[in-house]
Amino acid sequence: MVIRKKYDVRLYVGDLIDDFDVKEKGLSPFDRASVEKTKNLYGRKYFIIPNPVNKTWMRRYYSQVAGKDICRLSEQERSDIRRSLIEDWPEKDLYKSAPRQETVRE
Repeated sequence: MVIRKKYDVRLYVGDLIDDFDVKEKGLSPFDRASVEKTKNLYGRKYFIIPNPVNKTWMRRYYSQVAGKDICRLSEQERSDIRRSLIEDWPEKDLYKSAPRQETVRE
């Protein structure tokens, strides 16, 4: 990252380790040893925020559930897998039957 050379960065926020300055430290964001060497920075300088649409983990997770690479499935098959993984919450029926308040515009 070029930013660090110009500024004193106090905090990094990202959804992947590659978003942090590990490359500047001569480390690889894909190497488990690099994570171990920087572990004291997590929660202090590095903050990882989950990204629900990050395709890297989605592909791995959905492929594991499907038993094959999800990219080889049809759009309908992928949709069916995603729907099957959505948890059903007990209050769902209460939410559906609750009266809706209309928005009044002036």
